Amino acid sequence: MFSSVQVELFDSRRSLNMGIFLRQFRTPNAHDELIGRLLAADSESVGAERLRALLKSHPGDDEMAGVLGYSGDPARLGPAEKFCRDLAAALPK
Repeated sequence: MFSSVQVELFDSRRSLNMGIFLRQFRTPNAHDELIGRLLAADSESVGAERLRALLKSHPGDDEMAGVLGYSGDPARLGPAEKFCRDLAAALPK
């Protein structure tokens, strides 16, 4: 039997804080919309307080290296890891 356990690469506190941040955007595809807003520098729709919360809870270089180096099934990543991986992938190189 296959287990659909989420893979969490961040420490529990960071995952919790990122999860709280992501739940503030209550739309069906909030993840993709938020990345689009951030890439478009649409700070008004995101809000200054939310941007500060994102900066405060964003993972450090070591944690991001772990997420970007993850070679397993991306669908198994926790919400925080998936969001950070997708945001990093969407940024211009």
